[in-house]
Amino acid sequence: MIEEVQGKSFKATQSANPSTPDDAFKLLDRILVVIPPPPDWLLQKIKLPNTKVIAFGGDTCVFRLCALYFAGKRREEKEKMKKEKKESEDKEKKKKKEEEEEEEEKNEEEEKEKEEELLTFTPEMVREVLMAFTEKTDQQLAYLPQVSIGLLFFLLCCTLSSSYLLSSLLSQPEMAVPKLALVLGVMKRLGIREFHYCYANGCTAGVLVSVDLVESLV
Repeated sequence: MIEEVQGKSFKATQSANPSTPDDAFKLLDRILVVIPPPPDWLLQKIKLPNTKVIAFGGDTCVFRLCALYFAGKRREEKEKMKKEKKESEDKEKKKKKEEEEEEEEKNEEEEKEKEEELLTFTPEMVREVLMAFTEKTDQQLAYLPQVSIGLLFFLLCCTLSSSYLLSSLLSQPEMAVPKLALVLGVMKRLGIREFHYCYANGCTAGVLVSVDLVESLV
């Protein structure tokens, strides 16, 4: 991306940031050309309605970037909703306690459904993250709203709590845009409708024989 798309020297510049949306799309086009044609059996398997594509990775993986971005985005949306709800309650204090409790129960059910979705990503969602990460410096990307590692485990168990959301350093911000473009390119080339992210620390070979993991995803 640095040399072929941006026309810079990698020896002088090791970061593609800040990159433009045009840079990202040019890189995506190159990736689509470089990726070899996938075998027919794989394309047919991916097309099956019951096929699930699982992505594994740890602190620096690109899949975690998607989880961090949408968790941070959701936090902002929840805070906005709370503010609007408080303003509404101040104006309408005639609401009955029973109605409020019923609304809370409904919201809890909706939260559980959304928590599962936080770790599932479509090509459109990856594209959104890619565009959000363009036109930003390494320093700006490093302090984007993030999620603690502990939250990712809680997400897998469908127990999201906003208290686990925080701002911290983003690992390898200089590689964020190229990595996201690569994932989007692979998804487009293989026709992947969505993937589900599972956090893994270190070697991921063991997940292939993990009965607990397979059963949780079926």
